[in-house]
Amino acid sequence: METKERLVRRWSIFWPLVLIGAGLLLFLNAIGTIPGSSWDIVYRFWPAIFIVSGLDGIFRRQAVVFSTFEFGIALAYQLSLLGIISGIDWYLAIRFWPLLLIAVAMDLIIGHRNIWSSLIGLGLGLLLLAGFGLAVTRLAHIEPLNTQVINQTLDGAKRANITISPSLGRLIVTGGAEKNNLINSRLSLVRNDRLDQSYQIQDGTGNFSIMTNGSYSVVYPNLSSTDPNMQTWTCRLNSSIPIDLHLNLGVGEISANLPEIQLTNLDAKLGVGQVLLTLPAGGTYHVSVNNGVGSTLVIVPKGNPIRVHIETGLAASHLPTDFSRQGDNAYSPGAEKANSGIDLSLKQDIGSLEVRYQP
Repeated sequence: METKERLVRRWSIFWPLVLIGAGLLLFLNAIGTIPGSSWDIVYRFWPAIFIVSGLDGIFRRQAVVFSTFEFGIALAYQLSLLGIISGIDWYLAIRFWPLLLIAVAMDLIIGHRNIWSSLIGLGLGLLLLAGFGLAVTRLAHIEPLNTQVINQTLDGAKRANITISPSLGRLIVTGGAEKNNLINSRLSLVRNDRLDQSYQIQDGTGNFSIMTNGSYSVVYPNLSSTDPNMQTWTCRLNSSIPIDLHLNLGVGEISANLPEIQLTNLDAKLGVGQVLLTLPAGGTYHVSVNNGVGSTLVIVPKGNPIRVHIETGLAASHLPTDFSRQGDNAYSPGAEKANSGIDLSLKQDIGSLEVRYQP
């Protein structure tokens, strides 16, 4: 009984390891071995928190299956961020989150009664990692993609409100639609994707919406950002009418190159991945970006009054050197008192956030 009590109440090494790791990284940064600001270090090494958490769980022999799985995934992701390893399809890896539920269930079955149950848990955690590795290194079957073309005519609309919402993959938005079309789009879909599309004109405004609403099979599509078969939506918008644009994506990449668009409002939301926006010069409009985990780059025209509101969690933010910053707000030269210009509301929870002038 006494041995069991000692096992259950084994001390935690989480905070000691966190403090040692943080001190080591800050020391290497101070002597120039690891360049960048403190926030850059947080962005590059945030998976280390989960590495330490996994080690702590293994050491305390509590939730050993989950802790082993957590440690392995976090270590692989950390090495990928540092460029030490490559070839892991992390977009695809996110789709295998149910393995976490399996790990938790295994821990509930095994418990943490003695050293043998801990060793069994360690072995099962390693087996889960092996299965995960086989899946994300493309040994699993890849579901074929189907292509669908959608061309929506203006039908007399004088302005537009457009919503584009794929579930995951790459979303590319530009100008250059055919003269009489609101949108020309080419969409790649997996077999079980169902496309919901609507278009209504009200008071001269064309309200267009396109989104996926399907159920994925057990085998998921390849979402590697370097793979030519990545699920991709390419949308060209009309350049002759004012447009309110709403872009929503769960996991992947939003790339919107909009200098040709008469933009009145842009709302971009992404769960995990990369946002790259290039904004039009002139005019007055509002841009809102909400990115959970990943990176956001907004390229703005120089010479326009630009007002920025920034919200960051564990994220580094970078602005042009001539911006004046006042807390969470920043202004380009003369923008604070201007009655027109570009208003940016940028939220980045984890990762990096940058506003940059067009070259």
